[in-house]
Amino acid sequence: MHRRPHILVVTDRFPIFSRYSSSPWMVRSLTELSKLAKLHVISVVNIFPKLRNVVFPGRDRAWLHAALRPSTWNYAALPFTMEHFRVIGPPASLSWELLPNIITAQLLPRILKTTKQDRYDLLISHGTYPVGDFSLALAEKLTIPLAVVNHEGWRIYGEHFGPSALRAVTSVLSNADSIIALSPNHKAQLVEEFGSKSVYLVPFGIDVVQRSMPPVKPFRVITVGRLEGVEKRFDVLIRGFAEFQRRLQPDVELYIAGDGYQLNTLKALTRELGINSQVRFLGWLSTDMLDAYLQSSHVYVCASVSETFSYSVLEAASRGLPIIGLPNVGIVSEFLLSAGEEFTLKRLTAESIADSLHVLYHNQSLLKCAGEAVQQRARRDYSWVVHRNALSKALDSMLESRKMFTPV
Repeated sequence: MHRRPHILVVTDRFPIFSRYSSSPWMVRSLTELSKLAKLHVISVVNIFPKLRNVVFPGRDRAWLHAALRPSTWNYAALPFTMEHFRVIGPPASLSWELLPNIITAQLLPRILKTTKQDRYDLLISHGTYPVGDFSLALAEKLTIPLAVVNHEGWRIYGEHFGPSALRAVTSVLSNADSIIALSPNHKAQLVEEFGSKSVYLVPFGIDVVQRSMPPVKPFRVITVGRLEGVEKRFDVLIRGFAEFQRRLQPDVELYIAGDGYQLNTLKALTRELGINSQVRFLGWLSTDMLDAYLQSSHVYVCASVSETFSYSVLEAASRGLPIIGLPNVGIVSEFLLSAGEEFTLKRLTAESIADSLHVLYHNQSLLKCAGEAVQQRARRDYSWVVHRNALSKALDSMLESRKMFTPV
């Protein structure tokens, strides 16, 4: 009987501080992976705030306070070995190439001291940037293959951050032994660019929650996400909601869950459009609180023009909430196929969002049927069992040449 594989994981996404990194899906994903292999997880956090956190007075100090205080997680309760490392580096946008080099210089000697006695079969980097370069260097030193989970996507760096950002990310993906994609659309993009490389599809999982339809009024629209990033067009959603409300003067509300540097700008936009009393900015929510808001809403709108996966869309679908959005955006298109053409935006404009909301407001039976369809799709394709099976197949293929273990 071959031993279980021993996998080293590097991540900058582990929810060390719940207020700033609310990512329970990461904990669950690593837990599922620990059922297949022995895990040693290295979590990295840059203690300097991102430039966007300096825009508002006090947010930079809040970030530093969170980054420097002790972790809020009970590592002993986790089913894998966990180590947490802080690094000092500049914000990425000051120099896309410099930050990963600085992280590598600080971490590589420290990590090699703790890992050189261990025998690992594979290194998984949960994130391409900025820990991807460090993961490449570490995998080379340990002489093990590297698989990169590409959370952020690839094209977005070239489209929105410029050539230096694209070069930094392309270098990591080009030199990794394998890439893990999160959605079919995401995999297709990566295969198109890195076709000679092994690209594996491993979508995240979720628990499906029983849903009962909320009262017809007020008609509630909800969206969730970081209020930052050029790809997340919350401004278009707000304008579309305002147009929807103007046409009918119905009893409607818009919930926006999340936080980010665009918050004050978006609040100002609601005042300018005269809908500030009907738009509620909820901030970051605990899982239970988010569940309550999703359960009391009628439809979820994803106004992003680019997503690699979009876990918030999966959260909504798992609760039987139909999705409005563009096709070919993360997993949105899969739920659009289940829900029907009324939910598909042909282009991202305020008018198209208003048109979809207008149709659905007058068709509660369509909303109910679509909600049941997307929930069934979430149960079938995005359970944690499906996630674990995809992980198992990917590991089997990645480590086949090493012949060190029998896949679970």
